Order: sequence, then structure tokens, then C-alpha cells
Amino acid sequence: MFGAGGIPQFEGAPGLSVYTSGFDPAFTNTTEALRQASLAELFGLPTPEFDVTRWADDGERVRDAEGEPVGEMVILQTPGHTPDELAIWDPTERFLYVGDTLYRNEDILFLQHSNLEDYARTLGRLRKQVDAWNEASPAAGRVKLAAGHASKGEDAAELLLQTDRLLYDIVRGAAVGTVEEPENWAPGSVLVSYQLAEEGIHFIGPKAMFDGFVNGGSQAALELRRRFA
Repeated sequence: MFGAGGIPQFEGAPGLSVYTSGFDPAFTNTTEALRQASLAELFGLPTPEFDVTRWADDGERVRDAEGEPVGEMVILQTPGHTPDELAIWDPTERFLYVGDTLYRNEDILFLQHSNLEDYARTLGRLRKQVDAWNEASPAAGRVKLAAGHASKGEDAAELLLQTDRLLYDIVRGAAVGTVEEPENWAPGSVLVSYQLAEEGIHFIGPKAMFDGFVNGGSQAALELRRRFA
């Protein structure tokens, strides 16, 4: 959840709360784990320093440092891109904030600690949830999505569908991968990229990770196929 160098500007802010996901606390609950997870080691940056206010459960309310609710906002655990990825649903503004889970027109990076089975489950869950929100309150306008990169004010259902479609095309062999040059954020890995060019959806990550997801016969891959059956 935390990129290298993404914390200092918030230090000392009054009423600051730091939430991280309770899905897999071991991913960031020690200095060494955080040094790896934040990519600080790879880029030669200081390891972020902060105190966690709350290891967030799925579906809990966002609260400030005094424990008071912040609007009607709800936290969703969205593992896949990273184990500690979180989304925030703001029903008042009808915005879903998804961090680095998905966005348009920039590479969505799958790192050594990414998990495509979790990612597929997260996309399926968010698609179902956004469809339910849209159906429950059609007069309020469609749910919008904002991401940590590139995308803001997108139609959430549309972008989720397109991202899920690329993953489905990879599983069924309809998307052809391109082997890429090694990158410092994935040391020792052969990288492969996939894209839905017209929609601006781009994936890049370790080839072994994608091959394992395609050939592994996981329940998450089967559920993905059923979504498009």
C-alpha cells in the first residue's frame, strides 16, 4: 500500500490515522518486511517510518485518530496487486478509490509479491459490488472510480470489466504476451506484458507468475472463466 517515499508529507498532520490491511500483516509489520514491500531497497530510498493506527478489517468504517467515523466511508480489502492493497468506498460521493489495483493508460505492475489468484478474486468481487451499488441507486448516478495512477472519474463498472476482460483473455489464450527487458523492480525475472490497446489496459509482470496462473487450474481462474461464460 505504501510506496517508497510516500509518507513524510503526512507526518505530524493533526488527527492523522494510518490504516493498513489486516489481510496479511506479515507483509509490512516489520522494518525489514516494509523495506522490501515499499521498494525502498530497490530504489535506494529510506524505509518509510510510521505507526499503524489500525490493521483494517474488510468492510469496516474509516475513522479518524479519535475513533470518529469519517463520513460514510468503508474500507475494502483488495489483495492481488499487493497483499495489503485497500480500496475505500465513499457512498456519499459515489466514488470507489482503488489505489494501484487498476487504472488506464499506464502499466499495471505485478511485482514479486503480487498474486494473480487474489487479483482475479478482487476484480470479480468489485465488479459484483459496483453493479449492486449501481442497481440499488440508479437515480444517484453511476459509481465512479479513482486510482493511484492515471485514472480518476472513470465509470467504475466499465473499467473493472475491461481490466477483468484482459485477465480473462490471458487465461483463455486470446491475449498474446510480449517478453520485455528486465526491470529493477523485478530483479531476476523474465517479464511479459499484455494489453487491451484500445481500452488502455496494460499488465506487466513476471512471466512465470502469469504462466502459473494460466496453467495452474486454480479456483480463481475457473471463476474468472464463468464470469464471461
